[in-house]
Amino acid sequence: MQFLPFFIQQGDPEMLKGIIDKVDLLKNGADCMQMSCAAGKEKLVEYFVEKGVDIMNPPELVKSEESYRRSPFIIQAAKSGSVPTYEMVKKHGGNPHESGCICLSKKKKNVVISNAIGAAAYHGKIQMLRHLLDNIAGSAKEFEAMEH
Repeated sequence: MQFLPFFIQQGDPEMLKGIIDKVDLLKNGADCMQMSCAAGKEKLVEYFVEKGVDIMNPPELVKSEESYRRSPFIIQAAKSGSVPTYEMVKKHGGNPHESGCICLSKKKKNVVISNAIGAAAYHGKIQMLRHLLDNIAGSAKEFEAMEH
C-alpha cells in the first residue's frame, strides 16, 4: 500500500492497471479513492467506482504527509481544486451539501469542519471556488466553518 500514493499521482488507470489490480479494494478501496480525490485524478475516481469502491464511505483515518480525519470524498475533491474530479464524485453520488474535515491544526490538534466551498476557499482553489459558487444552491453557500 505504501507505494500507491506515487502511482496514483500518475493518474492514468490504463498505465496503472497491472499495479492497481493487485490491490485488495475491499480492504484498501477507500484509501485508494481518498488518494485519487485528494490528488484530483478523476479518471482514477471513475475507475475505482467501476471496480466497486463505495464513494459514500471514506476511511476513518488516512495517513499521508499528514493525517486526515474522515471527510466525504466530495470535500477531498474540492480541496484538490480539480473541477473534473469534483464533478466525477458528484456524478457517482457525492453530495455537494455534505460537510467534513477541511484541515487539521497541528498546533492545537483540532479539526476545521466545513463544506466544499469552505474547503476550496481555505486551500486557495480559486477555479473550484468559482465553480462551486456558480453551481451550488444558496443554502450550502451559508455553511459556517467550525473547529472541533
